[in-house]
Amino acid sequence: MFQRFVKELKVNTDALPNLVGEELSGSTSPHGTTSCQVNVTWHNIRYGPNIISWNFHYSPQGIRLVVWDQPELLFHFRLRHDSEVGIGYGDNVVTPEKMAELTVQQMRERARSTR
Repeated sequence: MFQRFVKELKVNTDALPNLVGEELSGSTSPHGTTSCQVNVTWHNIRYGPNIISWNFHYSPQGIRLVVWDQPELLFHFRLRHDSEVGIGYGDNVVTPEKMAELTVQQMRERARSTR
């Protein structure tokens, strides 16, 4: 489950430069099989680059999100309506692929809104 999430994070961050007019880039750097670092950078000509960096770690209960100077979050593994294991995201249970998409979307919004 965690490896599917990391793989899809990489697909999403690698695609950021292809978004027309977004001035974004990104990377996903796996650290072994139990953690990864995700970076999203907004390249703004007026303000300069703004980098959002999040770290994800595998836990038997779910996926831990560690962001510098913020409380750690745990996205629990939960059963979906189709009896497949998914990841708890708010009131929803999503696939690892959808979780990766939502993560990068959230990081894009934060990178662009901090200036």
